[in-house]
Amino acid sequence: MTHALASAGPSQRPLHHVSPSQTLYVGNEKILGALIANLENCKIPISLDPLLEKAKDITVYGRDFRVALPSGTQVIPYGLDMPNFQVKTYSLLPEASDHCITLSGALYGKGFQAKNRIQAIQFANEHKIPYVEARSCIEGGNCRIVPGLDGAPRAIIGVHSLVASLLALEQQQYFSSHLMQSYKQTPPPSEHSFRMARNSKIYEKEFLPVYERYNSIKTAMERMQSRSQVLNLFCDEHLLSNTSFLEDLNPQGPEEEAPFSRKRSFSEIQSDSDEGQISEFQQLLHEHSSALLKIRRSLSKYTQPLTVYDKEDFLSQAEEWQTKLEITKEVITSELGVQKEHLAIVDQGEFHIDMEIFTTKNGVAFIHDERSCLFALQAIRRAVELQSPNSDLLQVIEKYENASVEREEACTKRNKRIVEALQSIGCSVNLISGIYRAEGEPTLNFMNGFFLESGGSEHFITNGTPYDLVIFADYFAKALRSSHPELKSCFVNDQKSPAIMQEFLARNGGIRCITWEVLNTNHPRNVDLRPYS
Repeated sequence: MTHALASAGPSQRPLHHVSPSQTLYVGNEKILGALIANLENCKIPISLDPLLEKAKDITVYGRDFRVALPSGTQVIPYGLDMPNFQVKTYSLLPEASDHCITLSGALYGKGFQAKNRIQAIQFANEHKIPYVEARSCIEGGNCRIVPGLDGAPRAIIGVHSLVASLLALEQQQYFSSHLMQSYKQTPPPSEHSFRMARNSKIYEKEFLPVYERYNSIKTAMERMQSRSQVLNLFCDEHLLSNTSFLEDLNPQGPEEEAPFSRKRSFSEIQSDSDEGQISEFQQLLHEHSSALLKIRRSLSKYTQPLTVYDKEDFLSQAEEWQTKLEITKEVITSELGVQKEHLAIVDQGEFHIDMEIFTTKNGVAFIHDERSCLFALQAIRRAVELQSPNSDLLQVIEKYENASVEREEACTKRNKRIVEALQSIGCSVNLISGIYRAEGEPTLNFMNGFFLESGGSEHFITNGTPYDLVIFADYFAKALRSSHPELKSCFVNDQKSPAIMQEFLARNGGIRCITWEVLNTNHPRNVDLRPYS
């Protein structure tokens, strides 16, 4: 069913006179209702994501299933599927990456899963949307394409998509036919390529053998658990849970073997058979903990600084990895329609870069900044204290402040690298306070939004807040207007479920993640309404 956006709440700025050159698809029914309620007189057709029913899920993150080019062509990511993908990625990241977040599995969506790719391709065929089945592996949420001042497009890609694309090309055996011819044109090895060379050896020689042993132990434990009720009675529940490897492996976990505990005493055991099962399981658990400890120690080597000896020992391998990196960038830029010098690879501190960076049609990039966040929190605190002191709100502000202080140093260093990368391709950069989060408090994220143009103005559609935290949205809108008066903000919320956006944000998603746009073929390509990637 397709709707036109209508009937906004009284606090929202309406959008008027919009030409329906696009259809907006929404991957959640409640968010569909919230968009309809929040955007008055916006005539863009809006529909539930057609994959929602087929996926038999309550939410579809359709943005990740394709990268939308300015021409309307969709780039469908390669269907990457390989063993130990997260750990392999972990080993190939630059030194500055947030390895702990990466290993937790938190920085990849479902854009390159086979079922989602197939559905995206079927949809494109049914609606006559031009598309490309890519060799690269870039999810839509981890890519921003913006025009430069010279009119040529620029692409901003999260570093995890660079590594995923390299692994995808390896899986397709692409390098076997392109590596030698590219060697002469490859620059000297970078720090990143030396690290990739060293860590690949650690992965092959140290990680894989102990991981295979870990898997065999885990299988034996699960087999025993499934066949024996007595183990469920006498062993600690959390040690018997059927967890995945990444759930077992906490990078911040203790550097010692996990203890074995019982829920009941030996005196309650009724037979020697029961005692034998528990003793056997205890031995397996000991081996399981030992294997995890060895794995954790091998993974810790990935983040160690490079040494002079590393650079001597891995020079030839680093040259090969550097060539692979350059070839990967060439494939990416070819598929995205940008020049290689107009590609920026940036660090990720969030699930995808669209959780912390948004760009305007004029090539201006806004980046979330914790230092700006602290200034904003101070201003919000003063406003609350002056207008109507609210002890509950002041406590929330204090929690946000404390959490922001903890993140500030790492964020400042990361942003310095991101700013340099974006400026190198001709993007203007603004730092802004766009994310607030603290343990036990709602997550607010104003960065994960998309643009609609109407009546000569750009409207930034982003995540709303609970009613008692609207002051944070007001501050963001004011900060946005102060640097770019032409930009107007619209914060989407659901009156029936006012915390719904925070529920999505808690799962590493937001309104941009669950929406995507399609150019309507019965309208010219250069009409009024233009969402931008």
